[in-house]
Amino acid sequence: MFRALLFSISFCFGLHVGIASSAAPPDEQVGCKDNVGGTDKVTVQILYFWNTTKECSLEVHADDTPPGAKGDRNFAFQSDGQIMAFTSMNGSKKNSKSTGARVFYLFPRKGLPTFEVFADESIAVRTPSGDLWRFSGTTGRPLSFSGGEFKEASEVSLDNQGGFEIPKYKGLLMDCGWRSGEAPIGDSKRSCVFRDPAGLTCSVGNPELFKRNGESIVFRYPDDKSLLEFITKRCSKLDARSLIPAASAPAAGDAVEKPAANKAE
Repeated sequence: MFRALLFSISFCFGLHVGIASSAAPPDEQVGCKDNVGGTDKVTVQILYFWNTTKECSLEVHADDTPPGAKGDRNFAFQSDGQIMAFTSMNGSKKNSKSTGARVFYLFPRKGLPTFEVFADESIAVRTPSGDLWRFSGTTGRPLSFSGGEFKEASEVSLDNQGGFEIPKYKGLLMDCGWRSGEAPIGDSKRSCVFRDPAGLTCSVGNPELFKRNGESIVFRYPDDKSLLEFITKRCSKLDARSLIPAASAPAAGDAVEKPAANKAE
């Protein structure tokens, strides 16, 4: 089971499984501590990638593939806002034929991912965006999402774009799509699509959003201030008020000064 956990995270970051576990000095971990918990059927693991991306990652993974299922779908939440639905199929040993990833980012980012196991053995995951996801402690499947709506296909397959969608979100969402064999954010020819609460969208090429750090892929905007500056210039028609700190955010309906030249795509 831990092999599967580390494999999916290494898939995400392009890391070797052997270095996924942290050995960082406490002062470098900035609050993210390696941790393992969950139930007797579902494991939750927190890892701090101190030697590569500097991101804190939380993963929810069922310990065993359900009877009759052709594979697994597990979920990872990163401190940079990323949510990955990772698919791993039984059989083939080739990544291109056995794995795939559906990737979203949720903004704003307010803190590190955390989790709690309740008395009924459901698992609550608090994401960096402040949203609460609740997972089954028996199957590892998501049950509810406080920030909007999600859809999950019952079938685990490489032919249904990961079988996971977030059609509605209260803040700013970035949809980076699906890719078999590798994370979609690593393809410089692809794009991600920002979507605001009203459903307006803006497509941005991956090179504008991500950069390589060795074998890892790093989001270019580590904080909401830098992301807001980018969105204001690049996708001016989107509602990005959720990126503004609450104390200084304009009220709903108030105008937010934006350049008029750029348009959402």
